[in-house]
Amino acid sequence: MPRIIDEERLTAWAHACLRINHLQTLTQREIRGGSLQRACDLSERARLAAWTLFNEMVEAGASKPPGYAEPGTGPEPGSMEPDQTRPPLAPAGDEIPVQEQASFEADCMAALKPAADHLGYAFTKSVLTSSAKWGLIWRADFLVQGRPPPGSGMVNRALAWRPANATSKIEGLMTAFGQRVAPL
Repeated sequence: MPRIIDEERLTAWAHACLRINHLQTLTQREIRGGSLQRACDLSERARLAAWTLFNEMVEAGASKPPGYAEPGTGPEPGSMEPDQTRPPLAPAGDEIPVQEQASFEADCMAALKPAADHLGYAFTKSVLTSSAKWGLIWRADFLVQGRPPPGSGMVNRALAWRPANATSKIEGLMTAFGQRVAPL
């Protein structure tokens, strides 16, 4: 029998979603403005709001995702296997450098354009490699309003890939901010 959730609770959840969305918008604005501490504070507020919403929905009958572990009960940081859903942020040992692929690189840049324009990405360097598992892999380092500063040990990196048998221009695309990987 389906569960009935009253309108008041659904409305509260809808408002929570809007608050989380608004906090994310404010966070992006603070990052663009260079106020990283304020962005961190806003991000934490969004995380707490999302966590509260998640728990309320589970309490109302939603299922937890497969593999879910309560905070503090999961594996220790660094003990998990590398993410197998995307190529690593840094080129792996089995990757082969590839000569320029102008059309793939243009597709990658076009896919990033909305975020790049909105947040003011300044791309610094990119590399193109190939691997048996991931196919063509494009990585590009970038700054957002001059951050992270040189010498901070952190890098912002965009990553896109397309397996050899893919029919799409890009199979996957992601950006990672403030990562502790060697610059390209």
